[in-house]
Order: sequence, then C-alpha cells, then structure tokens
Amino acid sequence: MPTVNEISPAQAEMLMNEKDILLLDSRDLESYKQGHIEGAMMAHEALIDSVLSKNDKRTPVLVYCYQGASSKDTAKVFANSGFNEVYSIVGGYAEWKRGHAS
Repeated sequence: MPTVNEISPAQAEMLMNEKDILLLDSRDLESYKQGHIEGAMMAHEALIDSVLSKNDKRTPVLVYCYQGASSKDTAKVFANSGFNEVYSIVGGYAEWKRGHAS
C-alpha cells in the first residue's frame, strides 16, 4: 500500500540537502507569494497533472501546506500514482517558518 511519510521540518531540510527532490507548496497563491520554502513550486492542478504524467516515479516528492493537514492529501495523490518516496512536513509551512525565523 502506498505511504506518505510525515517528517519534521528538520528532517525535511536534511532530505532537501541530501537528495534532488520535487518540493511542492500546496497553499494558495497569495500565501505562496508572501513566502515559501526556497525551491518550492506551487502545487496547482496543472502542475500536479504534468508531474504525474512525466516525472520519474523514483523522484522523491515533498509537499507542505499551512499546518501539515492538507498536504497529506496532495502527497497521497503522488503515493497512489506510484511515486516511491513521498513526504509531508508535519506542522507545514508554519512550523518550517518557526524553525527558520531570523
């Protein structure tokens, strides 16, 4: 059964440093414009459809949202489509930002 791995912001940062990943922000456009994790793409429907049809299923996928709940749904789409490594950040962007406040 496909799984989504829920990881902490610290684990997500280690993953991003170790692997070439697909990083997706599943929040709305205004939130994305106000701030996002460097290298993240907005996970709009057209992008998701394109990734699902074209990307190598071995590419790790990391998804985040506001607080970590809805990103699990987006991540499940990738897991159910055959991606081997799918992650969601526990606490979402809010938790990431807390750990990266300057």
